[in-house]
Amino acid sequence: MAVAISESRVKTLVSPVYVGTGSTSLAPPWSRNQVEWLGRGLAVLRLATPGSSRWFLGGGYSLKTVFPHEKTFEKVSIEKGFLFSKTKMNPWPSHLACEADPQEWKKKLEDLVQGETPSFDNNHVTLWHLKNTPSVEIHGPCIVLDGHHSRAAQKATHSPVLFGWTEAFYNEALEIRPIYRLGKIASWLEVLKKTKIIEEVTPDEIKNRSDYFEVIEPHRKWLGVVKNPENFFLKKNEIAPLAVDILHRLSKRDRVLLKTSTNIEEAYEQLGKGQVDVILYFDTKNYSKKYIWSRALARELFPQKSTYFYPKIPFGLLVQGLS
Repeated sequence: MAVAISESRVKTLVSPVYVGTGSTSLAPPWSRNQVEWLGRGLAVLRLATPGSSRWFLGGGYSLKTVFPHEKTFEKVSIEKGFLFSKTKMNPWPSHLACEADPQEWKKKLEDLVQGETPSFDNNHVTLWHLKNTPSVEIHGPCIVLDGHHSRAAQKATHSPVLFGWTEAFYNEALEIRPIYRLGKIASWLEVLKKTKIIEEVTPDEIKNRSDYFEVIEPHRKWLGVVKNPENFFLKKNEIAPLAVDILHRLSKRDRVLLKTSTNIEEAYEQLGKGQVDVILYFDTKNYSKKYIWSRALARELFPQKSTYFYPKIPFGLLVQGLS
């Protein structure tokens, strides 16, 4: 199977791995005893919903051809690396994407499982385990949508292979949802305004800008921009900064607490309970799939927890033995 996706010279080889399911209930396989091993091979997953379906190819991917688009928390990746080394397995397969045409991708995977009996099928989730299928090629790189910590952990444990589920990046069902930054930051923002680092602006003043954000407080809302954002960047030809980049660097410098949520209703609830005093809202039109893809391949990483891809794939379906 060869999926033509771009002019890129990168060739991603998808190799068979030792796979299993987290029991028939699809529970997360936290230990070997919970895993029903299917054996070594490749896997194809179809998620069917009314009017649409998503197709995934599961297997081993070279770390050299998989690129992250976000930074990762070092502590989390160290903890996962320790677990990988101890259990000789990865309970957290990564969610990857390649720049394939969604319809062509679907057709190729349909052909791959033609005549094969599914290992699991409940009409919504169908899983095929392909024991006799050789390695396949994807003409181009993959990027990590979810599972950055696993990628970092496997790199740290000197495993050359990343286990992941790959789908077509431009599948219509795949959406990017905003991350809302929360936290005890009201006084910090006031200091930044007084020192002229942040400026309060009107809606007309943010046209054609990417470095603005909305501040939502219990008593009012206001728009802010960072003045002279280039001061926070050292490299001359770096991609134009988004507000999330600038505020991330500022928060590290000023040691302010930032939390994240993907649900604006949850954020408002925390604001109402007094658990947080500010919500920072970023306009997601700047987070296009094309922009995220180009930024990942340019090695320009977003701060941790900047993006959220939805819908997620069912957790616990396949694992990769690291032994």
